[in-house]
Amino acid sequence: MAYQWLSEQELDARAADLQIAPHPALEPVSAWLFRQHSPFLAAGGLTEAEASLYSMAIDGDGFDASANGAFKAREVPGVQGRAGSGHLFSDAFLGPLLRSIKDDIDDPSVYVLPVPADGVLRDADLGARNGLGAPSDDAMRSPDAAPPRAVIGIIDHGVNIFHQRFRSGRTASRVAFAWLQGAQSQGQLPFGAEWHRGQIEAAQIEAGDDEDALLRQIGADFERPGFRPLAQRTSHGTHVLDLAAGMDPFDPVGARYPIIVVTLPPEVTRETSGSMLALPFVLGLEYILDRARWLTCGHGVPPQVYVNFSFGLSGGPRMGGHQLEKTVHRLAARHVEKTGADRPPVVVVAAGNRNMARGHAQSLPCAKELSVTWHIQPADPTSNFLEMRIVAERGSIDGVDFCLTPPGQLQPLCARLSVPIEDPLEGPQLLGLNTSLIGRVSARQVSGRVTILTLALAPSDPGSTGGTAAPAGDWQVSVQVPGATPDRIDAYVLRDDVPYGFRDGGRQSYFSDPGYVDRDEQGRPVTEDPAGAPSLIRRAGTVNAISTGERHIENTRVLWVVGGYVGLDATGQLRAADYSAAPLDDGVEQIDGSAQSEFSKVLPGVLAAGTRSGSRVLLNGTSVAAPQMVRHLAMGQGTLRPPSDNAQKIRLGQSVLSLRT
Repeated sequence: MAYQWLSEQELDARAADLQIAPHPALEPVSAWLFRQHSPFLAAGGLTEAEASLYSMAIDGDGFDASANGAFKAREVPGVQGRAGSGHLFSDAFLGPLLRSIKDDIDDPSVYVLPVPADGVLRDADLGARNGLGAPSDDAMRSPDAAPPRAVIGIIDHGVNIFHQRFRSGRTASRVAFAWLQGAQSQGQLPFGAEWHRGQIEAAQIEAGDDEDALLRQIGADFERPGFRPLAQRTSHGTHVLDLAAGMDPFDPVGARYPIIVVTLPPEVTRETSGSMLALPFVLGLEYILDRARWLTCGHGVPPQVYVNFSFGLSGGPRMGGHQLEKTVHRLAARHVEKTGADRPPVVVVAAGNRNMARGHAQSLPCAKELSVTWHIQPADPTSNFLEMRIVAERGSIDGVDFCLTPPGQLQPLCARLSVPIEDPLEGPQLLGLNTSLIGRVSARQVSGRVTILTLALAPSDPGSTGGTAAPAGDWQVSVQVPGATPDRIDAYVLRDDVPYGFRDGGRQSYFSDPGYVDRDEQGRPVTEDPAGAPSLIRRAGTVNAISTGERHIENTRVLWVVGGYVGLDATGQLRAADYSAAPLDDGVEQIDGSAQSEFSKVLPGVLAAGTRSGSRVLLNGTSVAAPQMVRHLAMGQGTLRPPSDNAQKIRLGQSVLSLRT
């Protein structure tokens, strides 16, 4: 087999055969996933016509939805109905678009969002339309009679907004607003459809006991393309929302805790690295806060807003530099400014389940190089991604040396990657196997001190998509910084564990090192990094990448990071779940608290609502711990106490929520 870096001349000569990767100004994971005849879209039952381009204005404080022209759905110049010989996201088409966008926005970022073509409002401009727009008159005809005690929001996928656990009585609903981002557009929001309480209640009255008829209206419709989470027995969002806010429908207290729901497009959830999360998450959070203001505007002092986000990311700049993390603080501060509230909204995020995933490696102190062995599993139908994060003095890095040795090869392929600041066209290298494209590597500066290299590899089993496989096995990857000594170099394997129900379940890649110890002499999992261990693989540093910096506004916590614990062990102690992520030892990352994510070592998971009313299912992970903390913060259910074992505070946090009853 012949591996090679592909030159521009070779690309020009063989573009049709290579299915050339699109414009490098795109976020690097998207630039790989949305290459021509995108296998990612094909595996989800979608086409290139169902991947839309959006521009966002991003500055040092994240995304600003209030800026005029900050967010728009973009038509590509010169392309009629996606026809033509070129690819939608290639330089020929996307280049002129980027130049035209700069007439509106000084420093635009462009994102791809895979939603059905009938789900997009093409003229969406948040600034020109005064944000997300006011709710319809019908939505505001029946305000809450009594002031809410708290508003509970959720950003997730697969939420049955008609579920009895979210009702007040037989047909009244506690769901005040819901934005179904993957639904057919109804012309109000930038994409997807909005349901308000009046519509939900009218549908429930009309359907009576026919829950199937209700579910068909919000996603369990097999006539539409893509995955339908509400057609499954278990839906992640329904389960999580039940833990955060579910009640007996005849409990009168429930009406005092209205719910605002945002469901992510299915393809955004399927792509678990989080590369497509920026748009739906930041707009979803803005939507929840905006609708909470409308919901409570007539009740004097605004109630506290709590938002659950049980979605973990492993890559990014960390150190508080992720654009989603910055945007949370920006939107929280703006909410306080608009409402006069004495406390900002609280966003509760899951710590993540990556502690034992072998997805983080760290260089030795003052090292100029990091070398890792990256194991790609066989029969993996999804692409795999690796990030190498370099922290160094501002302006000290203008290029890095990158080497890659495929399985079974003796000689590495090496390349000097430029770190572009002004020109995004510099730097990406395409990896070829014989005459086919199987990989892409690029470098970008994401903040003044952080440079990230992103390596993408094709699936080891492309199946019927017709692509060429990237061989399974051990890939040797190294990065070296010439002329500078970085503060640290870290490598992160991006998530590839496709959620339950999607037909292209990924097989998670991981780092391999003979010095890594995952079991002790008694066969028990080793959940902490052993002192003096020879391996560079680290459990520390696996906490959710969107919660790695300062989490307060004026001494009030905005972001809560929640880990998971197992029920009482034989000694009566609470122990962090083996998978519950650990923060870096930098004094900034931390777990704020923990809640139960496993009943016991032999009885996994936590019981809560299934997709349909009356059903209960088990799910585990920090995703089910976070909403329990939301419930405590909003309703006061359960008690917080410090861990009995100080050694567990690193992964349990300062506060542990009492056991579920």
